[in-house]
Amino acid sequence: MAANDGAGAGQDDGQAGSGAPAGGSSEDGSENEGKLDEKFEKRIKAALASQRAHYEAQLGGVRSELEAFKAGAASKGGNADDSTPKRHTRQELKAAVDAGQISQEQADEVWAKQVRTEAVESATAAATIAVSRQATKERIDTDIGSYKRLKPEIMENGSEVREKIREEYNYLVGLGAEKTSATELAAIRAVLGPLEKLERAAGARRSADHDQQGGSDSGGRQKGSGGKTLVDQLDARSKEFYEKGIKQGRYADWKAVEAELKYATPKRRAEMGLST
Repeated sequence: MAANDGAGAGQDDGQAGSGAPAGGSSEDGSENEGKLDEKFEKRIKAALASQRAHYEAQLGGVRSELEAFKAGAASKGGNADDSTPKRHTRQELKAAVDAGQISQEQADEVWAKQVRTEAVESATAAATIAVSRQATKERIDTDIGSYKRLKPEIMENGSEVREKIREEYNYLVGLGAEKTSATELAAIRAVLGPLEKLERAAGARRSADHDQQGGSDSGGRQKGSGGKTLVDQLDARSKEFYEKGIKQGRYADWKAVEAELKYATPKRRAEMGLST
């Protein structure tokens, strides 16, 4: 029995011994697995932190690009060295939307703002052209009126001066000029010369006539006019015309008008209410 007991004890010890290493191996494995999980977790966290930093850097770049794009689109003056605002095309805006730099709503707003700006610029340019054309028309009409005042025979059908102007006008139209008052003025100037030259000549004549009449007892009054000067005989429309001329500086005074009226043709005198 002692031997059996010994054998049994040995078997028990063997089982216990064989169990002890097995139990010890399981505990070591759990410890190693715990260490592996800890290392894996650290690596995962490090990878996630690196990835997060990477995407945050990318996001920061996108934000910077978006702010720069929005600033450029909203700027009225453009760059410091360029006063012309940048015009973004549809393709540029679409590319910015596709790249996630701006939203579609922002792209639409930029485009709408550009359309409004271009419309205002177009309207301003059209208004400027219209004002310029009106000023040119007024200048042409004024110059033609001055030519007619200085050379009344321009308005007399059959007069030599009128026929020459008509021929010059037809010649210019034949060369491609439009049938406008501008072409009419060009024809008159070609025949009679610069308006300034005619005005100087008329001024010299008025001055000479004034000097000759300075000591006359008649005071510049015309014979057969009942003691009235030519200015006194003018009809209301003609008086208004010459009064406006004095205000605008075309005539020095009514004496200058009186001197010019002396050279009016009989037809022109009749039109103004003067005795012939």
